[in-house]
Amino acid sequence: MVHRKELKETIIDSLQQCPQSLFVFDEVDMIPPGLLNVLVPFLEYGEPQIWYMGRRINIETNRAIFIFLSNTGSQEIVETLHNLWQDGRKREDTRLSDFEDLISRGAFNEKGGFHKSDTISTSLIDHYVPFLPLEAEHVIKCIKTAFISHGRQPTNQQIENVMRHVTFSEPVGIFAKAGCKRIEQKVAHTMYTRS
Repeated sequence: MVHRKELKETIIDSLQQCPQSLFVFDEVDMIPPGLLNVLVPFLEYGEPQIWYMGRRINIETNRAIFIFLSNTGSQEIVETLHNLWQDGRKREDTRLSDFEDLISRGAFNEKGGFHKSDTISTSLIDHYVPFLPLEAEHVIKCIKTAFISHGRQPTNQQIENVMRHVTFSEPVGIFAKAGCKRIEQKVAHTMYTRS
């Protein structure tokens, strides 16, 4: 488990070596609450002075990029997208503004790395981008891509065989519950199994 001190030192070392560092935090919803508060000085605007190894140092942070990946708000995203769909809006017609506030609220209120965090309460995150759930047409594209990566062109029957393993969320069954996860394995199974 990474502790605040280790995380802070890793960020400082990386920024000193490369001010244009890219930091990706995956599964933020699984990170202990409060840990990401150590990032506040690095996300603030301007050039922060940070206490490091017994002295204050200036460190350039404005060229660094921080990306936080999370399942936070996923149920609310599905519900919002479903409501928009019922209103006649296609997935392609949705806007970031349709989801940003609910993701921000979800990240702040749900258990996980941003629960009641200073990072959100002080508005240090510039954009909240949703991972929209995939529909059947998107999953079919994943299936075709997986077959092609194996040097094969799939038949309609093979695509249907793989699609039988895909479950869709209730009540209307539009969105694939697991997206394209496990599609590669299902394609491999379909390719090497006789129907």
